[in-house]
Amino acid sequence: MMRAVIRTLAGLGLALLIACQSPSDDRAAPPSAAPALQLIAGGDTLTMNNQSAAVVANGLVFTAGIIGMDPRTMGFAATDIDGQAHQAFVNLRNALQDAGSDMQHIVKLTVHLSRPEHFQPMNRLYLEFMDGHEPARTIVGFQPWSEDFLIQLEAVARVPAD
Repeated sequence: MMRAVIRTLAGLGLALLIACQSPSDDRAAPPSAAPALQLIAGGDTLTMNNQSAAVVANGLVFTAGIIGMDPRTMGFAATDIDGQAHQAFVNLRNALQDAGSDMQHIVKLTVHLSRPEHFQPMNRLYLEFMDGHEPARTIVGFQPWSEDFLIQLEAVARVPAD
């Protein structure tokens, strides 16, 4: 039931994002205009439940909830926060790269942790992966779907101009 609600809400959010990118009248965009919305799914990026790992809109990448699952096995990369956080940051990096961005272009990162004691191990990996870059960051707690689900990352990043 909860997964169905989350999928529905995610679908509504994507539909709202698409609607916000559509012209307000019936005029078509000029043929030379770049598409306002691009769905990203490919490479080593982990996608589940028919969602995109990221959406590019107006020069920004919005990632879906990126978790610590191994895209090859579709299982959690580890049972501890160190392993899951490491894999979540790898998955985030891959999603951003697939979208034409990278970790150094993140402007906002939201970290969802299932337990407060996971902050220090996650923060150590955050500092490693961010390599001195300091985007705005929010840490929130969440009630996991299962005890094995420890971390989820969401990011907004710029797509650098070529």
